[in-house]
Amino acid sequence: MTTAAEAAKALRTALKAHGIKSTQVSVRSDSYSMGSSITVVVKDLSVDFRLVKKLAEEHSKIRRCEVSGDILGGGNRYVDVGFDETALRAYAANLDPGRPVVNGFVIERGDNGDYFGCRWPAGDFPKAATDTVRGYGLTGVVAAALSFSE
Repeated sequence: MTTAAEAAKALRTALKAHGIKSTQVSVRSDSYSMGSSITVVVKDLSVDFRLVKKLAEEHSKIRRCEVSGDILGGGNRYVDVGFDETALRAYAANLDPGRPVVNGFVIERGDNGDYFGCRWPAGDFPKAATDTVRGYGLTGVVAAALSFSE
């Protein structure tokens, strides 16, 4: 059984093996009376978010009831992977205001003011979106589009 600090160290090593530096992704661990957590923050948006998430989730440890599937209290290690908010705001500020596109998603603002992003297959615009992402505000939609996996 590894501690959260040991798991975080192993994650940093795995990230480094994939060429991802500590200046690009932050990994922190925390231990508390009933479990632990690892928080991963992607600071460089050019980093493959899906790879970081996959590597990080290998260190998650959630115990569940065999009958109900409920999460059991104590001894769990939660892993949270997200984007640095400052990096997201900077990225969003540099989007083309005429037609912002993130990871193939055209970002739009609905009549109600909410942002959303849609992806269309080549040549099908504007028939039917194949995928849609939503988030809280523009940075939320940018994060959802950047982290989208097929």
